[in-house]
Amino acid sequence: MRKLPICMDSYKWMFNASRVAAKPADFPVKFDAKDHKHIIAIRKNQFFKIAHEVDGQQLNTTELEAQFAKVYELAQQVPAVGALTSENRDIWTDARKVLLDASPKNAAALEAIESASFLVCLDDASPITLEERAHQYWHGDGQNRWYDKPLQFIVNDNGTSGFMGEHSMMDGTPTHRLNDYVNDVIFNNKLDFSNPAVRSNLPDPVAVSFEITPEVQAEIDRATKDFAAVIGQHELAVQAYQGYGKGLIKKFKCSPDAFVQMIIQLAYYKMYGKNRPTYESAATRRFQLGRTETCRTVSDDSVAFCNATTDESISNEDRIALFRKAIAAHTEYISAASDGKGVDRHLFGLKKLLEPGEEVPAIYKDPAYGYSSSWFLSTSQLSSEFFNGYGWSQVIDGGFGIAYMINENSLNFNIVSKGLGSQKMSYYINEAAGDLRDLLSPTIEAPKAKL
Repeated sequence: MRKLPICMDSYKWMFNASRVAAKPADFPVKFDAKDHKHIIAIRKNQFFKIAHEVDGQQLNTTELEAQFAKVYELAQQVPAVGALTSENRDIWTDARKVLLDASPKNAAALEAIESASFLVCLDDASPITLEERAHQYWHGDGQNRWYDKPLQFIVNDNGTSGFMGEHSMMDGTPTHRLNDYVNDVIFNNKLDFSNPAVRSNLPDPVAVSFEITPEVQAEIDRATKDFAAVIGQHELAVQAYQGYGKGLIKKFKCSPDAFVQMIIQLAYYKMYGKNRPTYESAATRRFQLGRTETCRTVSDDSVAFCNATTDESISNEDRIALFRKAIAAHTEYISAASDGKGVDRHLFGLKKLLEPGEEVPAIYKDPAYGYSSSWFLSTSQLSSEFFNGYGWSQVIDGGFGIAYMINENSLNFNIVSKGLGSQKMSYYINEAAGDLRDLLSPTIEAPKAKL
């Protein structure tokens, strides 16, 4: 971060770790990687334990391919225990006790999954469109998963692949870094295929079996039903904007992130005729154990710019000036937030220090405070030339979750809402992106003629 060191604490929660459902709060577990040298593959809801190191030697690519081929061969459809992890956390806590009480072997099965280095979900889906693929990696069918694991690599029957990260102990940046590395190795032919030998002493993948009693099956059935109901209420749209990317934005002499935030603000204004509280995550990992702070995108300057776009009495020159003021305000706020000078985590922390029964200070009762923390737009950026999108859900029912990527020649938006019209928002984002390009294009200096 601007050539300053950043906290790497969250990386320890990547491998051989899991989130555990509990009351009153979940907790993380971490296993010693020296003693748990295995991954878990899931196929047709069935879990398989695969050793990734045998006799002190990591499996080569041919050996790994052989192990996965056996999983495809051996897998049979079984009850979807993984669906339990898609449930409301308190319901999953109770279901976990039912699962553990059903049989002693279930505790061993849980430990095999939770202690694994990571999961590979071998799905029987074949998504093609960007929306189909986004749905598959965001949630899939809710069954061929273990949502409590930090790292799930998802591979479909048609060869498309993606990733799902569990968010409680890590934010997007560490897993983004991991996936960028993995893709760099793949796309730039850095994998070592020089040793085609398969050792004769490799153990076959071992099925991780659960004892499914009628009580456990009832919990699985409820989880599957609840999952379908929740996902059915949501709409997802992908706007793969090909008009330009950060290459052109930099020619406009703008911060690419601030520029895209103004696209989102203008799109929301076009759809609703007003601006509302907007969250953008700002990384605070330059501080020990730092994670994120809120960057509040909406400012007096951003509102003035959006209003100016429909005011015919304002010239384009003045609109450009207002736009640049909005960009400057956003850049200033996100820089301050990353420097630990934001307000939201501070006020949240103070509120959490209140003792039970202690009177809540007036600021927290103020309607303006409550409204200003209602994130009608929850936004964040992770960018990579290797990916074609990522996303999550909205954080309030009246809002949108908008994940975006800023690549050299394109912009990608993943838009999720609960019945608000994600496709409509996608349309306005496309329109707003074009409007800003048209507004600013005259400001690009023509290249100087060569003598």
